[in-house]
Amino acid sequence: MDLAAEAAATLRLELRHAFEYAVLPLEGEVTLDGEAFAVDELAYLGRGRETLELTLPAGARALLLGGEPLGEEVVIWWNFVGHSKTEIAEAQREWEAGGERFGSVPEYEGERLMPPPIPWKV
Repeated sequence: MDLAAEAAATLRLELRHAFEYAVLPLEGEVTLDGEAFAVDELAYLGRGRETLELTLPAGARALLLGGEPLGEEVVIWWNFVGHSKTEIAEAQREWEAGGERFGSVPEYEGERLMPPPIPWKV
């Protein structure tokens, strides 16, 4: 759900208890249940919530993301998302080797960005 506030507003949104949610502020600092989140700072809310109190300053915009949980482990490291640390490590090796899996951006003239070392033993 795309939330935009022309004027400052406080919303109380009904949520589905079984769903998993997050809020991503796109413009302006957003306050969730009394805690502030800056632009591009994902606020993971998890599941088990019935409501959400969200305060938006004038001109703010945020996305409410949600849905049924995947029911399986999701691992996130740098720009990689997978189902295990092994999957993430393989993706990172492919990225660093310039593998075709990730394609290229023809208009980009710099060197390929490199991720930091994986923080777990592979």
